[in-house]
Amino acid sequence: MHVREYFHIKLYEEFSDFIDGEISSYKIIVFNENLHYSYKSDNRIQRKIELINTDTDAVFEPKTKYDIFTNRNTEIDLDLIVAKKVSRASSKSFIFSVEFFKIIKENCQNKEYLFILDSLASYGKNELFIIDTQNSGLISLNVLPVSFRLKEGNKGTIGRIPIALNGTTIIPMSFLHVVKKMMNNMNIVLSQIIPNLTVSITELGTKIMKDNSEGCMIQLMSNRNGYEIPLQYESEGIKKIVSLLLYTILNLLQWL
Repeated sequence: MHVREYFHIKLYEEFSDFIDGEISSYKIIVFNENLHYSYKSDNRIQRKIELINTDTDAVFEPKTKYDIFTNRNTEIDLDLIVAKKVSRASSKSFIFSVEFFKIIKENCQNKEYLFILDSLASYGKNELFIIDTQNSGLISLNVLPVSFRLKEGNKGTIGRIPIALNGTTIIPMSFLHVVKKMMNNMNIVLSQIIPNLTVSITELGTKIMKDNSEGCMIQLMSNRNGYEIPLQYESEGIKKIVSLLLYTILNLLQWL
């Protein structure tokens, strides 16, 4: 199954009246969202079909799909209109808003359409990685926020481990192999971007953590042309490049 979601973003200037005059502010608006899907199975081919198009004065089109999603329940029309306006005011997607999902899941009887929405929501929560201002702020403080995803049977764990670029870091012993694996994956790309440069982890011993579990003290090492030094002793320029590359590559490769 192939699902595509298109949308537009624009910067909108708002004006508010105050005693001292009019004050303007800016916000991002997500609009004209469009959801399509198609699939091919052993006995059926479904060409691209439009499920949702919010580029309309109504809640969304096509009307035939709207009736399926709402199960022709006219009592929820106003709720959807309000949800659409709230999403616009809060600079969020209407199609993937909590309000939209709640209303649709309580009314829609079409399992195929619900599966598509649930799958997209699951992808956004578990597979999509976003570099936000919080993470970039940690990099500025010489801390590398490494996201990870562990799979054990049908269960999975998602988390983040902050690793110091300067000095040492204590991580749970159970995560040591995860960090090493991510570093190995990262070096495949890093060595192509900066020739002869790789980053490794040196284990400096064990230590008891706050929860009384066993932790491992590690330090990031820079390896160039056969010489190994702690990454913290590299030039600020190299550390900045490496930190950004590490951050981006680590958090992309580990989702593949």
